Amino acid sequence: MNIICRGRCEGKTTDLIKLAHNDGGVIICLSRDEAHRISVEAEKMKMDISYPITFNEFIEGRFYKPGIKSFYIDNAELLIQKMARNIPVKAITMSLGDGKDDGSETQDELSTSHNENWISPTIDIVQSTNISTGIVETMIRRNRREK
Repeated sequence: MNIICRGRCEGKTTDLIKLAHNDGGVIICLSRDEAHRISVEAEKMKMDISYPITFNEFIEGRFYKPGIKSFYIDNAELLIQKMARNIPVKAITMSLGDGKDDGSETQDELSTSHNENWISPTIDIVQSTNISTGIVETMIRRNRREK
């Protein structure tokens, strides 16, 4: 699983459109308005993608499963917060690598496989009161200082 981590308006959704176009995946986004915006953006980019589904459709399983090859979640922190019913999510953990999570990649391999726009697995603790862009920006700054 790739984790695209940048500030607002720095191309995260554009990257998801490219990825979804390349493998036929479906983008999951906050709302119908956002789904329309993403669809229009994909058309401008001349990228053929399935119409995005909303967080609610995803959570409730309201999509045609046999036709979906993969998912791309836009603004995952908002999805996590929605699933928590707006109770603050104080921290999350994620495994980086090829998604197999079999422990076959070492910490060094994981650290070097992601560029500075991606979360580094060397980050252990980020102090914040909730999931937000601020966390992401803090993680990126800390990662850049450690290099």
